[in-house]
Amino acid sequence: MTRVVFQPGGHSVEAEEGVTLMQAAREAGLALENQCGGLGTCGKCKVLVLRGRVGPPGPAEMEALSRLELEQGLRLACQTRALGNRVEALVPPRSLVMEQRYQLEGASTAFRPQPPVTRRMVKVDLPALGDARSDLERLRQALTAQGVRLGEPGLDALRKLPETLRGDRGEIQALLRGSRLLDLRPPADRRPLYGLAVDLGTSKIALILTDLESGAAAETAGLMNPQLPFGEDVVSRLDYALRGKGQARRLREIVVEAVNRATRDLCGRAGIRPRDILEVSLVGNTAMHHIFLGLPLRQLAFSPYVPAVSEALDIRAADLGLETLPGAIAHLPAPLAGYVGSDHLAAVLASRLYREKGVCLLADLGTNTELALKTPQGITCCSCASGPAFEGGSLRHGMRAAEGAVEEVRITPEGEIRYSTVGGKEPLGICGSGALEALAAMREAGTVEPGGRIIPGRPGVTKEDDELGFRIARRHVRSGKPRGWVTLSQRDVRELQKAKGAVRAGIEMLLDHAGLTAADLDKVILAGAFGNYLDPASLMEIAMLPPLPLRRIVQVGNAAGVGAREMLCSMRARRRAQRLAAEMRYLELATYPRAELFFASCMLLSEEALQSFLRKWRRP
Repeated sequence: MTRVVFQPGGHSVEAEEGVTLMQAAREAGLALENQCGGLGTCGKCKVLVLRGRVGPPGPAEMEALSRLELEQGLRLACQTRALGNRVEALVPPRSLVMEQRYQLEGASTAFRPQPPVTRRMVKVDLPALGDARSDLERLRQALTAQGVRLGEPGLDALRKLPETLRGDRGEIQALLRGSRLLDLRPPADRRPLYGLAVDLGTSKIALILTDLESGAAAETAGLMNPQLPFGEDVVSRLDYALRGKGQARRLREIVVEAVNRATRDLCGRAGIRPRDILEVSLVGNTAMHHIFLGLPLRQLAFSPYVPAVSEALDIRAADLGLETLPGAIAHLPAPLAGYVGSDHLAAVLASRLYREKGVCLLADLGTNTELALKTPQGITCCSCASGPAFEGGSLRHGMRAAEGAVEEVRITPEGEIRYSTVGGKEPLGICGSGALEALAAMREAGTVEPGGRIIPGRPGVTKEDDELGFRIARRHVRSGKPRGWVTLSQRDVRELQKAKGAVRAGIEMLLDHAGLTAADLDKVILAGAFGNYLDPASLMEIAMLPPLPLRRIVQVGNAAGVGAREMLCSMRARRRAQRLAAEMRYLELATYPRAELFFASCMLLSEEALQSFLRKWRRP
């Protein structure tokens, strides 16, 4: 056995000799950056080996780490194996999964709740000699007199029935889900009927404790998805899950545990108990949906990427391991396709895309971007593998949108570089939105060519490790001391080109499929936490969005979370979502004619250059 100790903090764990430092960190409760799923290609999980014996560096580390870093003892946690009795390693702040700001809610259109759980005030005959009816039969008959047919009661409610019935002389408040008795309360108990809406994202989880009768959010919480150390994106996550029998189970267990922990915190702030939650609504991409349900995943990982189920499900929350009222139901709306999940369906519902006149595009931007195009002929959706660059991943100084992340960049006409950071803190790195802003500023200042090449000699352009880069800000470590520069390297520009190119190519193929062009767009809706922090003008500067008047672009925040809350509180919204799922069409971009040429064209950073290439390949 080997004891592995992580500093600062002294987190330690006993593990089998030969364990990787990444595996040991997980067992010690530390979440290290791991955007490549442990393959050693992202270079984000750097640790400094302080003492003890470890295995020699392998090819992946020789590629990801410089000679000086290796000489100083820096290693990749996912590749380094602990040997001997004790190994101690220092984890730099940038190697930790950092807390980031959360977009928990978004713009919400008013809706009228039609909750799945209702309350009934019932007067029940008290027991008497000569009347041998059971307490349940008395309640059933009293409800029948009100026009309610009582089905099988929940065990929790049945256990409460005798005491509640006799406590207020036969007056009972019955909480019903359809014909099922969920719970019993004294008639004077006017506490809200609570439900929980969950948006289970690949990177972030948003929870909204909601009053079912009013539809109002009572408390909200956001947290990092604890699956992040097992892979930054959906593909890496699926790859990990398919490596062995226990991996998928592990992914499910840690996310259920995280949701329960956040639920307890929400309830504590609201002054209630988790068992006061009567209904759950949960949305997510198809992989997250299947992992949470414990469904098979192999068919999602291989062509033609077919989900195991494509219909809405109502499942006892207790069967999913959720801490709620034992008889509560979890509603999981339908996934639309292998890579378009129920979160996108929720965004379509909340944004009222289906009501839009003319041609309207909904873009839910993130690691996996979903697009939906509404035309008079209906709604067609698709998925774009935009990759981790939008979350700051795969960038040299990339980080999530935590305090200290550069989020806004501009270059003055005099060539002065100005920036701002999340929370106004000293710069530690750059987040995805900041990187796109920097790229747009570089384009506007003529610092980068339409093809993506950084131009030497322009203001802010420097050379590090034989690679051109654009200097943005002096970079600080946690002690507050400057240490190097936050830069956007030539390689970073290429990563951003691929990410933005995937989104724009998806837009162009959707339009092409409908026989339209970008000029036909009447409106663009940007959804998602990432989409909410972007400057649409910057997106047009780098040709990620087609050129449109800014008034046609609307940012709505976490539309998926809003849609989950609407479906939590409204059976009418659930029926609407089911109709939308049946009516929406899915466009598979991987097999679309000339898809690779659309993508190559859309990587260009100039609208003029992009259009000149598109004209060559677009259908006549």
